[in-house]
Amino acid sequence: MPFDEELFDYLSAVGLFVTTVLGAYRPGSGTVRLCNAGHSPVLSSVDGLITAVPPSTPPLGVIRGLRGRTQTVPLGPGDLLVLGSDGLVEQENAIGGLFGYDRLQGSVAACSALPVADLGERLLADVSDFAAGTAPSDDRTLVLLRAAAS
Repeated sequence: MPFDEELFDYLSAVGLFVTTVLGAYRPGSGTVRLCNAGHSPVLSSVDGLITAVPPSTPPLGVIRGLRGRTQTVPLGPGDLLVLGSDGLVEQENAIGGLFGYDRLQGSVAACSALPVADLGERLLADVSDFAAGTAPSDDRTLVLLRAAAS
């Protein structure tokens, strides 16, 4: 049985699905290629404009025989790709409000010029500050890619 069929059968049997994003970036190419199987949030910051990068494929385990599709995202020198886990946007505060996509996009816009190490710390701090002591209900994972000059 092909691996994708075995994975679909297993996920279907346990009532789960998996989101994932796989990317390829060649410095100086001006683009990053992504296969996004239902993963969110994925954001790009190109010339200061923050844009959500939509999935190109449904999550794994949703459709039998799924074949991934790639998409090309422009990423010039200094531009940024932000990949996060849903634990960032789904972080609750004390009254049950969510950090949300709009707040994440605003945080990225406010500090996208920072060096990536500082930017990562700032984004995670923004989520923690919003939570104000409310425990995370999921992981908070963040991957940042700043495009290199050619």
